[in-house]
Amino acid sequence: CRDGNRSRKGVYEAPELTKSYKKRRFKRRYRDTHCHFCIVGVSMTKKLPSSIQAEESLSQLHAMKQLLSISGSKKDTDDMKKRIENQARAVFATPDLFLDFNKYFNKLGWHGHGSLPIPLLEQANQLAKSNLFEEAEELLVNHYTDKFDYHFILLRGLPRYFEREHIFEKAKERFFQEDYISCVPLILMMIDGIGYDTFNSVTFKIGVDFNTWDSISAINGDIDNLIKEITRVRRIFNTDKLTIPYRNGILHGIDVGYDNKLVAIKAWALLFTIRD
Repeated sequence: CRDGNRSRKGVYEAPELTKSYKKRRFKRRYRDTHCHFCIVGVSMTKKLPSSIQAEESLSQLHAMKQLLSISGSKKDTDDMKKRIENQARAVFATPDLFLDFNKYFNKLGWHGHGSLPIPLLEQANQLAKSNLFEEAEELLVNHYTDKFDYHFILLRGLPRYFEREHIFEKAKERFFQEDYISCVPLILMMIDGIGYDTFNSVTFKIGVDFNTWDSISAINGDIDNLIKEITRVRRIFNTDKLTIPYRNGILHGIDVGYDNKLVAIKAWALLFTIRD
């Protein structure tokens, strides 16, 4: 386990997280994601780059392009210039993609997080702008179904993952057996447990600071809106089919209509978001 070690008795022991360790872990975690935020050092706890800052950075890149033109073949330098400029524009446009996605989909139980591919966010946002939310949700369900193993294996980076591994694996098993009645409560319980490890509080408590890991998943505080929606007070017994994994209603036996794939996928998606 790269985030800790096992004692002789096989019990996972998380190391003390120093500032330098957190910084290294953040860079490692996001080096290979689609966002590439570690390249430019964008901090999600600070304001997003303004258009002026973006233009200034692009001006600096233009100077780099001029230097590149001094050496090397014209074809190679032209290709390099295009890649530099396209990457820079993509970096500064990416936060807006997440903000738009959260604006459209938080109320439906979805949230943009770092391990989601940029093209998926773009497609979903475009469908939402055309008021095609049913098609957008189908797109997201298909992504999490097709790429489930990719997202699931990233859970291994969680503190105390290996002590809970048997529960994660059981939830996965039940999910693919389409036993959503058993699967969903297990996921919600694990999300709360991760909160204790990371935030010293249950994840579903209003006011939890999600900026702990300086993640794009916590951009602009939008995840608070999602948590508020999922923890909405549910006092009336309800047998209607749910489309959102209402934590309180499900775990307290008030919402009993959660036996469907959409609710299960959204519960997994929230778990993956907290992981990021």
